[in-house]
Amino acid sequence: MGGVANPLKHEISSLWPDAGTDDILAASDLQALAPSLEAELRHRSWLLCCGDAYDLLPLLPPACLDLILTSPPYWGHRSYGQEHNWEILQEWLDLEESVETPPPYDWYRKHGGMLGLEPTPEWFISHLVEIFSRAMPALKPQGNLWVNLGDTYFARWSSIREQGRQGLGDQERLRRTTTICPPRSQR
Repeated sequence: MGGVANPLKHEISSLWPDAGTDDILAASDLQALAPSLEAELRHRSWLLCCGDAYDLLPLLPPACLDLILTSPPYWGHRSYGQEHNWEILQEWLDLEESVETPPPYDWYRKHGGMLGLEPTPEWFISHLVEIFSRAMPALKPQGNLWVNLGDTYFARWSSIREQGRQGLGDQERLRRTTTICPPRSQR
């Protein structure tokens, strides 16, 4: 196995000193293991996979997870210092699509979109549902999916920060703009 970059292994080993580097897989390692992943998981007590959940979830064997615990980015809260295509809504509309019809998540991210920075809350929820749908086959019948999701739509500051929590430090904020969809009764 190729493993992950040294800084990540160092961070993980400081949190879990008993973790061997063979227990930490990058997305590329998991893809290479995919044909034999079910057998690999049978002889391990745990395995830490690092990568985008959208890509990793379909590689997992059916009914292999007891628990998925996640805290996805809150909608319109911060960019985590990552690049984001702020013109993605216009790109979608240029395809003669409607703002009311969210693009598939794969299209969104391939065009520079970042989860949590969708132009509307409806797009954000649609993308979360799509990602969680990819998780369902890997959950055991008695498995659970726990999601920590905060409401930031009515946050104290209607802005997006590069990193860190809202209201802390002297970080610059971007004013959040929201496309307002008409109520369903008016569509």
